[in-house]
Amino acid sequence: QTAIDFMSGNAQVYDLTRIRGGLGLYAPKYLSAYIQFHDDHALGLPLRLTAANMRDIFDLRQAYLRFQIKPAAVIAGRQELKFGDERLIGISNWANVSRTYDAIDARVESDKNRVDLFSGSVVTINPTSLDRPNGGFALHGAYGTLTTLVPKIRLEPYVLLRTPYVTSQQGMKGR
Repeated sequence: QTAIDFMSGNAQVYDLTRIRGGLGLYAPKYLSAYIQFHDDHALGLPLRLTAANMRDIFDLRQAYLRFQIKPAAVIAGRQELKFGDERLIGISNWANVSRTYDAIDARVESDKNRVDLFSGSVVTINPTSLDRPNGGFALHGAYGTLTTLVPKIRLEPYVLLRTPYVTSQQGMKGR
């Protein structure tokens, strides 16, 4: 990418880098753990011009435990949540620094159907120190992926609830 003609006096050419590594531990049958680090930089771009979604110095990206007795699983910890092909809830993987959630996800899954019940919050990215949880669980929902209910049709019903409610510019609380 280049910043030529974007801002006066800002004609740097820079390189976005992202390095990730992970470690998975799997106990027989029921329990697994996963931890992932990442290191993201905008090489060649002055720090004052680097956006928040371009840089995150060595940090913990994911760390969760997964307890599973088929067909049910519970995943708890820092993780990716992806629903609705990421148009509804996602990680924005196209950005150099993508999003994760501190969440608990209870999942029931068959070969072609899946239902998730989840509660969590987005992790706040801090480019120069460890990322921090937002505190509390502010996003709750149920998401289903049903492919066998109606032949040749994929249904994805969902319910989302965000707390605390957002207040509009007119001072009205959302529902």
